[in-house]
Amino acid sequence: MPKKEKDPMVLARKALSGFWENALLRGRCWGRKKDGQNPFCGSNITLAVHNEAVSISLNPKGKLVIHEFKRVKVGTTLFGREIKAALLKKNLPIV
Repeated sequence: MPKKEKDPMVLARKALSGFWENALLRGRCWGRKKDGQNPFCGSNITLAVHNEAVSISLNPKGKLVIHEFKRVKVGTTLFGREIKAALLKKNLPIV
């Protein structure tokens, strides 16, 4: 019986082992599958080094998708401001 091909996310995680070990932030996350439009649908590999982060997921055709992020000054994004407001509303301390 021929050897079954492994999941691309498993192979990607192994290929990124060096980055995984040295990352300041690393994890496997699960994006919601409900709406079909989520670019982070299903399993994700997320890594951050210095002020940059990368999240890798699979598209519906089984190809790896790389999402890149760069840290910005707090309060410069709408989503960041909304998160901050929600935390402040509950009197949580923020730096």
